[in-house]
Amino acid sequence: MGSGTLRNSLSAESSFSEALSNTCHINERAVIVEKLCEYLCYKSLYEGAKKNEEIPDFQERVQPEISLELLVAADYYDV
Repeated sequence: MGSGTLRNSLSAESSFSEALSNTCHINERAVIVEKLCEYLCYKSLYEGAKKNEEIPDFQERVQPEISLELLVAADYYDV
């Protein structure tokens, strides 16, 4: 539920076909979907971190070759 787009698509109150079938078809390359999922786990893990806790930089995990494609996908999926 970390993605606003997917959350809205799957919402029972919506009239989207995704809500009726309870499935979403994602038209992204596997490496992009994997990195989005990895970021959602990262965000979930560190969003409640204490101020003095050291948080690793997620940007170091992103290969430069996929940066633009990942940014577009993250914007679309509201991550």
